[in-house]
Amino acid sequence: MNPKKTPHLDPSSDWVLDLADLPRSPGSERPIDLDVTLAENWGSDVARIEAGRHVSLTGTLDSVLDGVFLSAAARAQVEAECVRCLDAVTIPVDTRIDELFLYTEAVTRAKDDGDEEAEELPRVSDNYIDIEQVVRDAILGDLPFSPLCREDCEGLCPDCGIALRDAPADHHHENFDPRWSALSGLASPRDDEES
Repeated sequence: MNPKKTPHLDPSSDWVLDLADLPRSPGSERPIDLDVTLAENWGSDVARIEAGRHVSLTGTLDSVLDGVFLSAAARAQVEAECVRCLDAVTIPVDTRIDELFLYTEAVTRAKDDGDEEAEELPRVSDNYIDIEQVVRDAILGDLPFSPLCREDCEGLCPDCGIALRDAPADHHHENFDPRWSALSGLASPRDDEES
């Protein structure tokens, strides 16, 4: 069996946290307070945090028996498009993150106990942890699936496309289906017939 090599982390990354000042004894704690500028968009065309925007993270790192536990709140501003009227909307996202980063020996123990997914778990590497993926996953999981500019958004007129909130109260369109034209003569009397 070939053990997966522990990845080397880049300490210069804003997402990589140095654990040098966090004692390895269970119960030790260190506060974290980060404000990271995104290098790329997170999300989709419908809802995203754009490159250049900030993600802030406040919470604690706690030493536990098998690793380091991250407990934090992540906050960001999401740029979205209302699914009803297509207006741009900014939505605040406040996400809770609770994640355990395992020591290498804890991963080895888990694999020896038959945990086939242990290799994929977040881990401590050379006394550093990279929190980017867990923060990203938590925030993307909380992005709105169908963002709205407001709950009572009426959307767009299906005939002319104007926003219904801007349309007059009597806004409507006469829709005539040409397939019914032969019957229209039956509904209205002709000039030579009595009404």
